[in-house]
Amino acid sequence: MGYHTSLTPRYSTIKMKDTILYSFDIFNTLITRLTATPEGVFLAMQQRLKDRNLPPELINTFYTQRVLAEQLARKQSITEDITLDEIYAKIQKKFNLSQRQNQLLIDLEIETECILARGIIKNINKVLKLLDEERHVVFISDMYLSSDQIKEILGHIEPRLTTCKIYVSSEQKVCKYTGNLFLSVAEKEKIKLSQIFHLGDNYYSDYKIPQKLGIRAERYIFPEKLKYEKNIFCETSLYTQFTLGTSICQRTKEDLSQIEIFGSSFAAPLLYGYVNYILNWAVNNHIHCLYFVARDGDILLKIAKEICKIKEIDIQLKYLHLSRQVCYLVAINHINKESEILIKDFLPDLATFIKRFNIDIKLLNKTISEIKINSIHQKLTKKQRDKILDLIKGTKIEEQLLNECNHVRSLLQHYLIQQSFFNQTDHVLIDIGWSGKSQDCLYNFLCNVQPDISLTYHYLGSNKDYKNRYSIETSEKNQKNFYLDQVMHLHEEIVFLEAITASDHGSTYNYQEDETGIITPILSPYCKLSAWGQEAYHKQIIEFTYTFTKAICSFNLTLDRGKEITQMLLTESREPSTFILNTLGLHPYAMGHNDNDTDLLAKPLTFSVINQFFIHNTPVSYWIPGGVYKSTLIIKSYWYVVFHLKKIIRNLKSTFKETAKQLKIKLRR
Repeated sequence: MGYHTSLTPRYSTIKMKDTILYSFDIFNTLITRLTATPEGVFLAMQQRLKDRNLPPELINTFYTQRVLAEQLARKQSITEDITLDEIYAKIQKKFNLSQRQNQLLIDLEIETECILARGIIKNINKVLKLLDEERHVVFISDMYLSSDQIKEILGHIEPRLTTCKIYVSSEQKVCKYTGNLFLSVAEKEKIKLSQIFHLGDNYYSDYKIPQKLGIRAERYIFPEKLKYEKNIFCETSLYTQFTLGTSICQRTKEDLSQIEIFGSSFAAPLLYGYVNYILNWAVNNHIHCLYFVARDGDILLKIAKEICKIKEIDIQLKYLHLSRQVCYLVAINHINKESEILIKDFLPDLATFIKRFNIDIKLLNKTISEIKINSIHQKLTKKQRDKILDLIKGTKIEEQLLNECNHVRSLLQHYLIQQSFFNQTDHVLIDIGWSGKSQDCLYNFLCNVQPDISLTYHYLGSNKDYKNRYSIETSEKNQKNFYLDQVMHLHEEIVFLEAITASDHGSTYNYQEDETGIITPILSPYCKLSAWGQEAYHKQIIEFTYTFTKAICSFNLTLDRGKEITQMLLTESREPSTFILNTLGLHPYAMGHNDNDTDLLAKPLTFSVINQFFIHNTPVSYWIPGGVYKSTLIIKSYWYVVFHLKKIIRNLKSTFKETAKQLKIKLRR
């Protein structure tokens, strides 16, 4: 068309008062798609092509054929841009399609674009405001679609957008990236380039090129894929296209905090696959009720409710106030070798032991007087804990301990009756993990109440390897199902996932009965997560769940890559990015029985806590990789030396024990 491609600025000073024409880019400026890339639309189309009157080879390879057809059309074009008709002409020729079949594909692409289109509200509002002020607004786009096809897509987002004139490269045969489309618009609108204001997302064609032409240009920063999103993304997977597309769409909203972005882009994709797997399992096994165990089950329940509502799954979803503490307590009937393991969990110090079992402090001091303990808050060694248990056997202290356990058993039984738990024999509980010991304790308690009971627990993961994750109590009536096969480490994946799934209430400490006989849980004091942004964080997870579920249902997508995504995202628990450190790392977290004793999940290490780790095997940080990353270089170096030294010592001990064991066997022979 003879437009100049020289991009020398014609006007050095541009004032908004001189602006006559306001132009906007369209894709990734006014609207975006629910797929991570434009090519994701072709994958969505391929999903919809099943059972269509088309060659099977085209149906099965449509994504590839559509990409290749566009590349070929561009290569053979003598103009700056091509049309959708020119692209499909290549497919029509290759597969000998009829005109009707070819038009079906063209119509299906526009229809799919309409289904996947999402408005970028911030920029749409700018257009609407200008229209309200009766300003002249046009849209300028480098795109193979026609202006009518684009208007059809825009109409699904905001009908008023269709009143604006569209200058599109497929019709004008010139592009923004050469500058010629801007020159064409200025000529047809009969204005100077300096009288145009343009907004778009592409750094080169929407910002640098118009600026060089003398156009006042501003760039809209469209959300890019985050580091961990790039790791999980697969161009040819519609599941990951929708996963990232959903997250990116949510990030186009104004003023999202880093915590909210973390919720929609990381936590939601990580947890979604697990919950969706459980619901599919429940449907296939004709399960009518699922119990989500507090506290980790809180956000899992919210996700499940949203999926069930959209998919119209008829399953009762209940929240069950249980905890490791309660399950351990109801399993203690007397002090023996098995129960001592459980009791020691309540013996990090005397203060916890006294509070948990309602122990008389004076009587306890008298009973264990031979042990030198400076304070009830002093951390106890393994030797001290063993000695305490030996000294309290057969004493009033043992009686008080067992009375408290019996009291909790009675309250738990009535609480479960109140929850209609015993109205059925088969029960399915959902939790995060980890060893399954709490499940065994609960199962043994339930068997005493309802002998024919069957218990199935679903866990996201386990802190044991595949061979050792099933205890002797595991049976057909007491099943353990693990979503992931990998071994979870306490101070890596476990605390990481517990923080991600944390609810804004304390753990179930006990139960109480009110005047009307209603049993309610007693929750331990807890550092509220409102300051961290818990409510907004959960809201983003639910919004992701809604949008993503709608997408996979609309396209009847059955291929699930949820487990793979969960595994890949969990690598952040060991090698966290700066973004994860600055979001989840600031999460208030408490390990053990004292929910009030909270600190940052990723707390920098010190020489003192590293020494404690080496000498007494006490935790050095709630989340070790996060703590290490936040520490100084000297501390990091010291940590790695101590960590590897401890590992060497542990391996030597293990080798020594195995050698001694083999030697004993030989001597016996």
